[in-house]
Amino acid sequence: MLLFTGNGRVQRDGLTTQAFSSVRYGYINPEYNGGDVGHGEVDDHVMRAIKLAAASVKTGTAGLRRFVLVIPLLSRGNDEYRNAVSQTGGRILLECPPDSMGFIPDSHWKGGGKARTGNIQHIIAVVMFENLAAQKENPYDETRLKRRV
Repeated sequence: MLLFTGNGRVQRDGLTTQAFSSVRYGYINPEYNGGDVGHGEVDDHVMRAIKLAAASVKTGTAGLRRFVLVIPLLSRGNDEYRNAVSQTGGRILLECPPDSMGFIPDSHWKGGGKARTGNIQHIIAVVMFENLAAQKENPYDETRLKRRV
């Protein structure tokens, strides 16, 4: 079960409408399970995060709302996530080429033995969804980001 923080406490299932609608800012790094969808997994977590972030910034809720996702874009000719981001109003802020971002396998955290670390074989992107209020009140400054990176 995925987790999210709400009111200073860890809560279950960060891929719910409530998790996205209860906060003004959010950072989401959904588990990639797209290869397992149809093989026991019902929901594609990355696609669900894209849709929830897009929907949450389009609601009539007053005040600024901004969500940043760190997601795979899959470099093997599958543009499904890239297209979904574009079609739902998201912006790709940064793309990391394949083999440029390391990871620690989940077995390290789950106690399943000592797994080897490695590099992610896909393009990883930082994606932002924001509403007009966020753009006006606290604009994203790409120049500042580039100077810091």
